[in-house]
Amino acid sequence: MIDNKSPYYKYTPANILEYENFKLYWNSSILTDKTVPFNRPDITFMYKKTKNTFLIDIAVPICAMWKHKAAQVIPIVI
Repeated sequence: MIDNKSPYYKYTPANILEYENFKLYWNSSILTDKTVPFNRPDITFMYKKTKNTFLIDIAVPICAMWKHKAAQVIPIVI
């Protein structure tokens, strides 16, 4: 049970959560040796044990607003 009495709208999560096998970045840029535009995914999840990294971008399709039947997300990995 979480013993937090402050309202949800006053809660500010930490930008980095780190445990023995996991690291989770939220609202943080990715540091690179070269300047890279748009280097701020919504969530970066690192699984240290297997050395896998997941870059998670969250999108909300706006089909209803434009009255379209479908929307596609096209990931581009460079």
